Amino acid sequence: MDHWEEITIPNLPIGDYTITCDEQSGWITPSPETQTLAAGDTIVFETIYTPAPNTILVTSEPDGVCDGWHIDGPNSFSAGSNGGFALLRTYILPGEYSMIWNSVDGWNTPTPEILTLTADSTIHFHGVYTVSR
Repeated sequence: MDHWEEITIPNLPIGDYTITCDEQSGWITPSPETQTLAAGDTIVFETIYTPAPNTILVTSEPDGVCDGWHIDGPNSFSAGSNGGFALLRTYILPGEYSMIWNSVDGWNTPTPEILTLTADSTIHFHGVYTVSR
């Protein structure tokens, strides 16, 4: 899930600089941030998007290994994927959600997990596949 981008802009004049992030559906947009560039200095902006409330975030590692998963929850909720990333926001009610990861040949499957979503919160299922010996 981690995604970052580094951009270097050389030879900027001394002064104030502001970074403003674009809105992304399903995510809370970071607030604009202003920093002052002094002579001979460098400034670094770091922005972090967080999932919107009543969201289930699914991630796995290492990238490209996960062959899918399945989640069951309240009110007959059922969702699945054949990949390792998802941001679920539709019909997500508070309650218990259970996650099962699909097995992958040559890898140990992450342990099934149950998480409880409370009102206006987010839960994050994160599966780590390890090489089987």
